[in-house]
Amino acid sequence: RTDTSSPMGTPLLARGVFFLLCFFGVSGTLCPGGYSCSRPNALTQCGNDIGCEIISCSNMWGDCNHWEKDGCEQQLTSISHCGMCHKECKLPHAISSCSLGMCMIEACDEGWSDCDGLPSNGCECPVAHQDASSRRSSVVSRSGTVLDHLHAIYDATGGPNWINQRGWSNASATDPCDPPFWGIICLGSAGGTLQKLDLRDNHLNGTIPSDIGLLVSLTFLGLSRNHLHGTIPDTVGDLPLLEELFLDANDLNGTIPEAICKLTSLLDLKIFENLLTGTIHSCLQQLTSLHTYHAWENFVTGELPPALGNMTSLRRINVRNNLLSGTIPHWLPSMPQLIEFNIGGNVLTGTIPTFIGISSSAINLPLMLHPPIHSTISD
Repeated sequence: RTDTSSPMGTPLLARGVFFLLCFFGVSGTLCPGGYSCSRPNALTQCGNDIGCEIISCSNMWGDCNHWEKDGCEQQLTSISHCGMCHKECKLPHAISSCSLGMCMIEACDEGWSDCDGLPSNGCECPVAHQDASSRRSSVVSRSGTVLDHLHAIYDATGGPNWINQRGWSNASATDPCDPPFWGIICLGSAGGTLQKLDLRDNHLNGTIPSDIGLLVSLTFLGLSRNHLHGTIPDTVGDLPLLEELFLDANDLNGTIPEAICKLTSLLDLKIFENLLTGTIHSCLQQLTSLHTYHAWENFVTGELPPALGNMTSLRRINVRNNLLSGTIPHWLPSMPQLIEFNIGGNVLTGTIPTFIGISSSAINLPLMLHPPIHSTISD
């Protein structure tokens, strides 16, 4: 029989283990040595000696010179540092600009055009032999294609019953960016590039059509808190610039598509409060920029893959109230950015690692235990 008592005799009956990693030493905190751990544009923690350690940088700032004394000194909105340190913004056949950490096309070189609306490959279309009217037709055609895909989303999700449908129900509209449809943000006005599609809390009722993957310039897709059902289409993985994907609080079912692992620009993934099944894919480690993975209250099974331990940028993991099995991962302390880990309400077994409950100036791991899984503190 497994020992269910702590050294002090307190029962350790656990059904799912829930704990949070809380990093202290935020800028301005007085460290035990009496020095202030404050660095510009940075979240810090007290170091082992008399220095500070940078945990993370403020949005659009980076520690590009790796010198903690000046904190996160580089703003990541320049041509030389666009979105990350030393990432140069230089697109083919184009005058480039860095907007909110994204490399965008300011203008195309003479004789070239951006036919596909995808900033990442610059102005890829040679138009030296086209006259002005044919170039205009190319732009109208591209805009019309995007409009077709948006109409497919509108039709598949009960558009006439949306709370807000400005522009969407206008049969004579030719450009979703001018004036912008409800929930749409474009880079530029007439003929602009579609960047954000935010239809959260808008009474969408239906399925997500495969056309969603044809909006290749999207950086933000928000469909949360609606009445969507059916599966998440694999085509969602065809959005190379997507940074935020919010599908939470719907009735989506089926497995979590492995195609999500293709979203290498993804920062924030929220798919909680659905009816999703399957396992958590090891290929998530390909998402090297991901900092938030929220998938609580689904029906996900299997174990947390060890590959998650390789995701050094991951800050928040919340998978509570699923059907996960296995043990508490021993690789958690190796994740330098992790500040939240919630695995409560699952069916874990095995021993409770010794690192749970450790408290120091840098890390605190309170443990809350609930019946009926029997566990012991491992040596």
